[in-house]
Amino acid sequence: MSNIYYLRLSEQPSGTVQWWHGEQGGQGTLEEIRLPAGARLQVLAPAGRCLCLAAPMPPLKGARLLQALPFALEEQLADEVEAYHVVPAGRREDGQQLAVAVARAELQAWLDSLQRHELRAHALYHEGLALPYQPQAWTLLLEDRQALLRSGPHQAVAMPLDALQGWLQLAWQGREEGVEGVMIHDARQQDATPLAALLPTGIPPLEQHSSSSPLALMAAGLSQTAGVNLLSGEFSPRERMGKLWRPWRPAAALLGVWLLLQGGLAISEYRQLKQQDEALYQAIIASYREAFPEAVNIVNPQLQMERQLAELRSGGSRSAFVELLNAAAPQLAAAEQTTLRTLRYRQGELELELALASLAQLETLMDALEQQGLEVDNRGATSADDEVRARLALRGGGL
Repeated sequence: MSNIYYLRLSEQPSGTVQWWHGEQGGQGTLEEIRLPAGARLQVLAPAGRCLCLAAPMPPLKGARLLQALPFALEEQLADEVEAYHVVPAGRREDGQQLAVAVARAELQAWLDSLQRHELRAHALYHEGLALPYQPQAWTLLLEDRQALLRSGPHQAVAMPLDALQGWLQLAWQGREEGVEGVMIHDARQQDATPLAALLPTGIPPLEQHSSSSPLALMAAGLSQTAGVNLLSGEFSPRERMGKLWRPWRPAAALLGVWLLLQGGLAISEYRQLKQQDEALYQAIIASYREAFPEAVNIVNPQLQMERQLAELRSGGSRSAFVELLNAAAPQLAAAEQTTLRTLRYRQGELELELALASLAQLETLMDALEQQGLEVDNRGATSADDEVRARLALRGGGL
């Protein structure tokens, strides 16, 4: 498509980037990149920062695969599982599940850098997996300082040019059946080391091409086959979810209902007013039940709510509710990527239903609440749809 632009990032945050569009390309800094309106930006991530991994797994799909895959690859990762963003790739016939992994912090840094320069990535790919692929051959791209090797549909690696001969010799011994040789694309300067001195003996070079633009080669590869888009899950370009709920949401909802009731009184037609009055009355009851779930008989919810609020202000039997909120609210507000879905209070216990980014974030929040002198009871936590949903019960401890 004519509106697709390709951008190849450098391993250095402030390094030179390459761009390609149609039959034209160039290089420069991100400050110099200007895209027309409606352009779709495809970004190529440095192969040295991405990992192509494989692990034996049962055939899972959807959320179950996304949840289990990082832990199946745990021993192959240099850091904790939570530090990586893992995207499923293909699946081999021998039961190996393939995946591409990248450090979350690094991926976020790339996106932040693009955003600072008003560039929005529609997709982000492992640059090695953008090289052209043929089942009977490996694809090797030679550059001045490094080499990129694609040895399978979802397998690619970057290596220093001076380590190429030894690495190729070792990798060739474990090649898949049917691989006949290597397709070579040489993008080095003309006075570079002769090709024969780089390649080990016994690996047939099937074809050799000179390449003036490695990014053009990658763009052609992506146009032939769909790559593994790293912008998935929490990094997808979807719209963010709604704002965090406030601890005083029930009181705010009651105020909105009251304002609607006052406006409804000005309506001239009696039938309309009667219908609105009934709807608002039911909404008041619902808000009252949400704020005070232990209530049984609701005769006059507005009057009962005023009495409950008055009792809270005077430090009556519900002063514990205010103390629990005062202790918990700052910790909830400070927790990043945490959404309060439901808040309930009954018999001296404040129950919270939360949506968090990870189990590690849940543990951090629980520790922070306990440091406030609260007794925290985890009544269940589940992980689905790229988020963790938990139900916590808070009681006064050392308050």
